[in-house]
Amino acid sequence: MNLAKLLWILALAGPAEATEWTDAPLERLGLTDDVRAASTQPALTLPFAARGDRVLVGARLRLDLGPAPAGVDGLEVRVNDEPVGFVEARPGPHVLDVDADLLGDRNTLTLKLLGAERACVPPGTWRFVAGGRLARRSVPLALPDDLGALPLPFVDPDFDTAPVVPVVFAVPPSPDEVRAAALVAGWFGLRTEQPIEFSIGYGALPDTSAVVVATRAGVAALGLPADDRAAVRLLPHPRAPAHKVLVVSGAGAAGLEAAARGFARTTPPLWGAVLAFGSAAPPAPRAAYDAPRWVPDRRDLRLGDLGDRLVHAGTAGGTLRVAFRVAPDLFPWPDAHVPLDLVYRVRAPAGAPPRLAVQLGDRFVAALPVEGDAWRTARLRLQGVRGRAELRVHVEPAACEGPIEVEISPDSRLRLAGVPHLTRLPDVDRFVFDGFPFTRRADLGETALVLPDAPRPEEVGAALSWIARFATVTGVVAERLTVLPATGVEPGLDADLLVVEAADRAGAWRGAVPIELRDGALAPQAPGIADWWSSLAAARWPAGDRARAARWLEGVGPAGAITGAESPLLAGRALVLVTAATPAALPDAPSATGVTERTGARGDLLLVAGDRRALFALGAGHDVGAVPGWTRVRWFLASHWVLLFAAIFAAAFGSSLALRRLIARNHARRLADPGEGGPCPPA
Repeated sequence: MNLAKLLWILALAGPAEATEWTDAPLERLGLTDDVRAASTQPALTLPFAARGDRVLVGARLRLDLGPAPAGVDGLEVRVNDEPVGFVEARPGPHVLDVDADLLGDRNTLTLKLLGAERACVPPGTWRFVAGGRLARRSVPLALPDDLGALPLPFVDPDFDTAPVVPVVFAVPPSPDEVRAAALVAGWFGLRTEQPIEFSIGYGALPDTSAVVVATRAGVAALGLPADDRAAVRLLPHPRAPAHKVLVVSGAGAAGLEAAARGFARTTPPLWGAVLAFGSAAPPAPRAAYDAPRWVPDRRDLRLGDLGDRLVHAGTAGGTLRVAFRVAPDLFPWPDAHVPLDLVYRVRAPAGAPPRLAVQLGDRFVAALPVEGDAWRTARLRLQGVRGRAELRVHVEPAACEGPIEVEISPDSRLRLAGVPHLTRLPDVDRFVFDGFPFTRRADLGETALVLPDAPRPEEVGAALSWIARFATVTGVVAERLTVLPATGVEPGLDADLLVVEAADRAGAWRGAVPIELRDGALAPQAPGIADWWSSLAAARWPAGDRARAARWLEGVGPAGAITGAESPLLAGRALVLVTAATPAALPDAPSATGVTERTGARGDLLLVAGDRRALFALGAGHDVGAVPGWTRVRWFLASHWVLLFAAIFAAAFGSSLALRRLIARNHARRLADPGEGGPCPPA
């Protein structure tokens, strides 16, 4: 960046107080534990950037070093291939400042080992870089009133790790306005992999950029220019011109829905300051499990259909990655695995073949044999293939003898065809990470979002956060979502229920879930008779988890909860309740995602308090899905295995009774018939 460009940027930037420091750990930039443990490269390059509506004017790098391996004298630090400085291989923190003239919109940070001049280094060499952080100093840039900038200034998918989108309603929203806002939230959800927080306001604009969802009258009440058209407009903030207001509005409820639906169907790049839309009917219902971002499970998955050619070449090690998402309720039991036919070829110097290891998520799968350079096929058994998955093939050179090449054939196949769908609900993990069971229909055509009759801002914000998360998971906005007030829910409703309400709202489903409000705080609820019988049949003692949940809630302050049960309105349907002791503690998608303390593989109660999360299993659960009859019987017995003892006892007792009757009958016949050894007749 030259001086002229820097002066131009500062001229467009806001006041000095708008200067901002953003701090990120190097792990977030790519220096992960896997890289530090497995990399054999003598130099590592990490990308970093500024937010799209800001420009970098400085940076500061901190490296935390441990004891260096033999032969490593230190690190050379470069930014965009320009030297920044040298760091001595001395344990402790080291800080380097980066000048503004070295920085651009997209940048690279390169760490090069000094004293290790070979083409590759032993695995684990990089472990001496224990950690570090990169702080970036930036100033804002003035954006034009052009929809083409979206999703800026609200979300930068390449930068934001915890995006917050302010949404404003003129008054507490009606179900129609919540449905329109859900379409807008889904549009943002499609454009980021990160969970989004929605900050909700009623009746007044915040002093930052915001999204307004309102009818024409509501827009006028907020002090913004009104428009009779069903349209989306990007306006300057009336009180803070450096910020923007995205207005989604129409003349009435129908016009507002047309504007939101039209916006949700519009893909970037957008253009101009205004986009007007005609009326738009909901699309035809989508079939189950047809989400665009899910791999179809009616046929085998060919790895070549997922992206680029999978080849690793060079003298250093590396990792080949294949990311994909399948239905969250795939059920490979009783085989307990999904076969993967991995076709691969390795070319390496004679006598020095690399080591290849296959990993699925956090689970080691197998080490691959390496012999010759011909194509080989390995039949691997993958467990836990549900939801989002990443298949990794780690390449570790045996020695720096020369270049190696590892290629995965695009004809490698994951054998998904014929794997049925079956899972036990409620499963809070599947809800948090995959939106299940609601995402079974990507358009949420079988989902009813239930809010209190006069929803608080926090309740609306949490609901929009989850709806946006569902769009991220499926690749489809919620065009067929039903939004209902709590008083509008009637028995027999054929839909899965997503209920978002603070715990002081006494909904009709309170008795169905294992959590309740007691003395102003959340507390585990005593189980019902069905829960006890089901738990005993599965040899599970829910009282232990209930006691642990009660202890966890002690002293954590206001807590939120995500829990579930079978819908009390219709058997076979699911209920997921998002609740909290106070409205501010309601768990949204960002707060519920992260490292979780857990007591089992499946849980029906997730407690959230600050940065802590804990998962417990308190209720009975119910199965949803379809598998062949004999497999369903085996699954039932496997998940209620205590019943096997009762069945064996009943069979033994019944057999003994039948045998006793048979013996008694035979004995009586022998006594009655002389020919059978009975008593002799009198003389």
